[in-house]
Amino acid sequence: MFPADRTIYKLMNFQATRRSFLRVCGVGSIPFGLAACAPGEVVCEVGNWALPVKPAGVFFDCLQMSVMSDAANLIVGDGDWPTADDAHVVTYLDQIFGEWAGPDLKVRMSRLAEHLGNFAVQQQGRAYVQLNQEQRLQTLRQYDAAAFADRKDEANATYIEFKTLVLKIYNTSAEANRDFVLVPGEYIGNLSASEHLELVRAKALEFAG
Repeated sequence: MFPADRTIYKLMNFQATRRSFLRVCGVGSIPFGLAACAPGEVVCEVGNWALPVKPAGVFFDCLQMSVMSDAANLIVGDGDWPTADDAHVVTYLDQIFGEWAGPDLKVRMSRLAEHLGNFAVQQQGRAYVQLNQEQRLQTLRQYDAAAFADRKDEANATYIEFKTLVLKIYNTSAEANRDFVLVPGEYIGNLSASEHLELVRAKALEFAG
């Protein structure tokens, strides 16, 4: 299922850059307490985890980073193409949420690990982080089908947002995009009109010598 999603995006000839993607982005059943959950905060209990453990990021804690990274890898699939980890998908997503994402989106995406954990308990009788890879893939496929069957549900809508972001980030990465071209220049956010004009004048003078 999930590799097919990736193929669909390729067939759509998706050629956006990560810079253009940023403009679009505007951008308790789970055990806790030995890898740092967030800098200076509580720790995550990882002794009974079956999925790879990721450290806390800029915005997401270690539980969120671990669950989201695992889900992203399962969505992208396993084959003769780079994984989501290879393309640094969730690391990049974490940076976006730390710097650019709006407050409502931050709240929704912060609950994805909780939603997936609750669903895993309902379907498998154990937390998502305690399932083996085959069980996690089965759970995620079931969650995927349920989410697209009822998009109005808040938890389902959050998963669909996550999956959309994962595929967009993956397909705009240098690792996964054979047509990737690094756009030259510098990104400066939150410029006023006067600051923008001043930069334009400065670049014009620089160009003119």
